[in-house]
Amino acid sequence: MDTTLYRDINSFAVHTAWAHSFMKFYAVYGVGIFAVLVLAAWWFARFRPDAPRAVAATVWAAAATVIAVGINQPIVNTVRRPRPFVTLRGVEVLIARAHDFSFPSDHAVAAGAATAGLWIVTRYGGKALRNLAIVSTILAVFLAFARVYVGAHYPGDVLAGLGIGAAIAVIGWLALNGVLTYVVRRVATQRQLRPFVIAPTPFAPQHPRIGWEATQGAVADSMRPNLPPSPPRGWRDLGPSQRIRDDAHVGSATDHTPTAP
Repeated sequence: MDTTLYRDINSFAVHTAWAHSFMKFYAVYGVGIFAVLVLAAWWFARFRPDAPRAVAATVWAAAATVIAVGINQPIVNTVRRPRPFVTLRGVEVLIARAHDFSFPSDHAVAAGAATAGLWIVTRYGGKALRNLAIVSTILAVFLAFARVYVGAHYPGDVLAGLGIGAAIAVIGWLALNGVLTYVVRRVATQRQLRPFVIAPTPFAPQHPRIGWEATQGAVADSMRPNLPPSPPRGWRDLGPSQRIRDDAHVGSATDHTPTAP
């Protein structure tokens, strides 16, 4: 099944020479776009109500990508699956023939980890972060296809890579999110480093609470003086339970009852 699907995609590559230049470039260097997506996620995460936790998730998305590729190396050297162009004859290979093993694909592992990390960030973010995760998902699948298209991997190599990368990102976040969030909150207490965690708000004073929403609350609090409510216009306050009208009738204690002629 894996070999048959590989040959079908390879045959498609042979008949689409017009796409070779782009597919070769994306298959080799396309993994770099996920770094850009994670960086964009960090930028938007700083504006979220729980900015420290959202930023911690973006930090993990970046770290998980590197860690997942590192964990993948022992797996590759244990499975030791030869590249398809080593065992199959008459296949088209569009990029330089690598001498390492094929399963799982490092490129797919990195793409899977970064994409899963971005979906984690969407738990604490808004529409912009969700759009980044959707774009990352599409690009990750396309990168996996490109690695097969250029002849470097079997379909099973890239599917396993996507799954392994995503699993490492999710499991790692479940285990480390508390520690990472605590560290990021501590970083936010440092005045020089705070903008890396919480986006600066124009005209917002410094406030001990952490988070963009808390800063907004501090601004509102500072503009609300602790004064008793003003009495209505035309009334004079004589105490908590007595108010009299401040007009021409005030001061007259007699009852002006009309008398019979």
